[in-house]
Amino acid sequence: QTSSIMIGDSIVYSYSNTAFSATVTSIIDNSNLTIGPYGAYAVKFVSGGNERMRLTSSGSLLVGTTNTDIGGSVTGVRLGGDGSILASNSGSTGTIGTQVLYLDRRGTNNTGDVIMLALNGYYKASIGVGGTSSVNNDSVLTFNTVSGNSTVTERMRINSSGQVGIGTTSPGVLLHVKGSGAGSNATLLKVEGTGTSGSILISTATNGGYVGYANLGAGNASNTFYVTTGAGTIGSGITMDNGGNVGIGTTGPSGTGKTLEVSGTSDATVKVTGGSGGNTYLQ
Repeated sequence: QTSSIMIGDSIVYSYSNTAFSATVTSIIDNSNLTIGPYGAYAVKFVSGGNERMRLTSSGSLLVGTTNTDIGGSVTGVRLGGDGSILASNSGSTGTIGTQVLYLDRRGTNNTGDVIMLALNGYYKASIGVGGTSSVNNDSVLTFNTVSGNSTVTERMRINSSGQVGIGTTSPGVLLHVKGSGAGSNATLLKVEGTGTSGSILISTATNGGYVGYANLGAGNASNTFYVTTGAGTIGSGITMDNGGNVGIGTTGPSGTGKTLEVSGTSDATVKVTGGSGGNTYLQ
């Protein structure tokens, strides 16, 4: 069978081989250049005697592989072996038009997945974008999981104000966590230390304090919740042990039968103010 490449009405290359099953043509028609075989055949790109890339009849581009399994019914690009895509741009960070990779969701639906992640052809997660098709400051970046290879569920989003929502689509603060756990002990956020204690620092630009949990010894003290200001040690603020005993200025009530212990450096340790303005001191 004869294969040929044509430009216009002129044959610029012709090859005949009985084992060759497709006629390759290159034709200029109405200012469009068409390259490809007739029928359900692939276009192969060869260098050094080895196939490097092929365009399948279904429209998939295979680089370094001949395996057409892109995943499900997806038509796209498959890289063989440890293949990767390298793109470069020397533009400045944050400057529009200098990005290395530009992905644009088009159509009437302004919210949806832009990147789909899969394992062995099964959809597992996606990254999406939302907003209106205008210059309105309403952009949204979503992070989603996929169940049943078909149902996409949003798990986290970042809105145009930089606010992060986990379990909610309308965060109103920098970090908004919303859960549907049942009971009084429903856990929404966990901060875990690798040692005997863990804490969270809450601060302004110059000052702060710690909220944490620590193992201070045996018994009830093995699980102690504490609040302390500045760089103070545990016990300089408020502590509450596993038995519900509270210590102020101490790591916890000493001895037995004490629910509250207050330790201070002045004579008047506790001040109680009455509604009439009178002051009563407990010493």
